Amino acid sequence: MNLLYIGEKPIQNTKPYKLLNTVKNLSYKVVYTGTVSNINKYNNERINQAAFNHNLFEGYNYINANGNENTVLNEIKECDVMVVYGHYDKIFKKALLRGKLLGKKIILTTDATTILGSYESGGWKIKFKPLFLKLLYNVFANAVFVPSTVSKKFLQSVGVKESKIVTTPYVVDEDYLQTSLQKQNNIREKHNINSTTIVFVFCAKFLERKKPLDAIEAFSKINNSNAVLIMIGDGPLKETIQNKIATLNISHKVIMPGIVTYSDLPLYYAASNVLLFTSSHEPYGLPVNEAMLCGIPAIVSDSIGARLDLVKNGETGFTYTTGNVDELASFMQQVIDKPEFFKQMGNNAKQQMKKWSSEVNVENQLNFFKQKGWLK
Repeated sequence: MNLLYIGEKPIQNTKPYKLLNTVKNLSYKVVYTGTVSNINKYNNERINQAAFNHNLFEGYNYINANGNENTVLNEIKECDVMVVYGHYDKIFKKALLRGKLLGKKIILTTDATTILGSYESGGWKIKFKPLFLKLLYNVFANAVFVPSTVSKKFLQSVGVKESKIVTTPYVVDEDYLQTSLQKQNNIREKHNINSTTIVFVFCAKFLERKKPLDAIEAFSKINNSNAVLIMIGDGPLKETIQNKIATLNISHKVIMPGIVTYSDLPLYYAASNVLLFTSSHEPYGLPVNEAMLCGIPAIVSDSIGARLDLVKNGETGFTYTTGNVDELASFMQQVIDKPEFFKQMGNNAKQQMKKWSSEVNVENQLNFFKQKGWLK
C-alpha cells in the first residue's frame, strides 16, 4: 500500500511517521505544502514557532513542497491512500479534488470539537456547517481521523457516521521529551524557587482564547505564601497580564520566562507540581500530553479537547467549568493542601500516557487500513 500524508508543516508529533518505517507492505511519504492562503489569520497563533529548536524533519520520509502545488499534486498520482490534514487551504482543496478524480482513497482529519470548529470561524458559514461536514465526511471521504474522544463525539452530533470516524491519538514525540528530561534540571535554582515551594505552570500563547488572566486571578485567590506561578508564553496580552499581576500585588510570586525552547520545556514541567490549562476554545491541547509525560497532573477547563482521554478527575488531574475562576482556585488550593496526593496523580498521569501514545496512534491507523482491506 502506498500511503501519502499531506500537511502544511511539521509540528511536535512526527514520531508516528518514524514508526511506519518498519511496517511491512507499506510505503509512505509525507508532503508538507509549506504555506496557507489565509496565513495572516494565524500570525498570533504561531508566535511560538521559534520555540521548536529541534529537527522536525528527521527520521521519516518527507518532501517539502514550499508552496509549489504541482509538487503536491504529482505525489498523489503514486499513492493508493491519502491522508489530508484539513481542507481550508487552496492547495489542500486541489489535492482533494485531484485525489477524488484519480479514484484514491481519501482520509480527512479534523480536531474540531464544536460547530465553531476553530478560532477564526464565524458568520453565515456556521449555519451550513453541519450539512457540509456530513457531506464531506460521510460522502466525499472514505474516513476521518480525529485526535480525541471529544472530536469524535462532536462529529457524531452533527450526523457523521461512527463507522467513518477513526480515533488516532494526538501525540508528541515521547522519546524527545524523555531525552530532554535527562538534562540537569536547574529550573528551580535558575528562578530562585525553594525545593518545597508549590509550582503552578501555565504554558500557552497569551491570547484571549487561552484565558491566561484566569490562571493569574485564580492564583491570587489561593494561599500562595509558599507557591509560585510560572507563566510560559508570549503574545498580545503580555502587557495586560503584567498590569494584572501588579494590580493584584503578586509580582514577586509570578515568573514570566517568555517563550521557552522546546528542548527546555520538559524541565519546566518536571520542576512544577501541576499544569494549568485554562482556554475557552482548545480543539485538543498538546501541553497536557507534555506535562503528563513529564510526570505532573493537569487542571484544565472543560473546553480542552484532550480532557476526556487524559484528564481523569481525581486520578490524573481535574476539569473545571471554563471561566469559573473560583472553581479553578479551589482545585489549585487542593494542590497546596495535599501535595503528596497530587504527586501520586502525577505518577498516574505518566501511566495514562502509555495508553495514549505514538504507538497507539499508528496501531489504530494500521488496524483501520487492514480492516478496509487496503493493507495486507
